[in-house]
Amino acid sequence: MKKITVLANNKHVLSAVTAIMVINLAVTAVALFKDIFLASYLGTSGQADAFFLAFFIPDTVGSNLVASALSVACVPLFSKIIAFRPVEDLRAAVKDTVVYFSLFSFILMIMFYILRVPMVNMLGAGLSEETRYLCGNILEIILPALLFFPLISISSALLQVQGSFKIPALAPGLLNFIFFIALIYLYVFSVPLIIGVKALGLSIIVSVIITAGFLWFYIWQGGFIKPRQYIGKIKNLIQ
Repeated sequence: MKKITVLANNKHVLSAVTAIMVINLAVTAVALFKDIFLASYLGTSGQADAFFLAFFIPDTVGSNLVASALSVACVPLFSKIIAFRPVEDLRAAVKDTVVYFSLFSFILMIMFYILRVPMVNMLGAGLSEETRYLCGNILEIILPALLFFPLISISSALLQVQGSFKIPALAPGLLNFIFFIALIYLYVFSVPLIIGVKALGLSIIVSVIITAGFLWFYIWQGGFIKPRQYIGKIKNLIQ
């Protein structure tokens, strides 16, 4: 009987690992095709330089720095709480993390918005004035993504410590897929680059909002979230 139980557990683990591996392969494939079409659509134009520089700023700060640091910190912290303390303590920790880092991201977004012109001029010193101006316009569109990168990171960490690995693995794929759909539309209909790069910036915002909403909706369905706690915490901060 014990041997059968061990075999069943091993089979379950193998099935989960295989599913996550397949998801990651699919996510990688979507990202690869996205990059191919993006290079084909933008080429080596000034609009391409404007888009990549505008995307570089929030992606580096919001995704690669803040969100990555949150993932590294939240997974062990949430794991320790869920192992040794009641679920209400985990709810409180998640609530505080969401509220404080959302506030931090909002302040960061406002700061970048105010400093966008000198920042673009400094980072894009070798670009033409027209390209830098376009970059500033795209950056204005993309900057709100800073608000959602931490939400995606925190929700993914929470789902992982609760034993749900497939949904967080799907998150990068959802981001890339939405962006890829927008890119395919622009590519097929030969939308002018001056319009297309702004549309791509908008698609980034749409993708992070949908991904964050997808992850938190899944958590909410599990009965973990109590919205009144978040509203109360925000009111206390404002007061």
